[in-house]
Amino acid sequence: MIVPDPAKDLPNIITMGVLERRNLTYMPSELKVDYGAETLVTWVSEDGPFTLSFLPPVGEEGLVTETPFKDRKIESSFDEKKKLHLAHATVLKEAGRPTGKEPVRYHYTVTLQLGGHAPPLEDPECPPIVVLPLPG
Repeated sequence: MIVPDPAKDLPNIITMGVLERRNLTYMPSELKVDYGAETLVTWVSEDGPFTLSFLPPVGEEGLVTETPFKDRKIESSFDEKKKLHLAHATVLKEAGRPTGKEPVRYHYTVTLQLGGHAPPLEDPECPPIVVLPLPG
């Protein structure tokens, strides 16, 4: 698994890895961002191309957005120079809620295609993007 170096890499990176060709892993386990901040998030995999599909938050009525990003589905692309599969998206300013005690957790699914004839790996509910409310 790739371990991001904050001094050299972009902040807000979610690194995905595959263990034993059947288990998906994530670092960090959840990514926290502040309400109102347009935050660039990057997903990285060296194990294969992937698709992210965002789910509406459960029990979160009255939110302006059902996903933290403009698109509900995000596809990776291959960076030939870095030899990595990458996806980027920016958290919308209106994602989450401005006030309250509880943050909003946006879960998503991942489908990652390993090389060869292996079937894709699917994770139906990945660790969330957590939008923290404003302090106060």
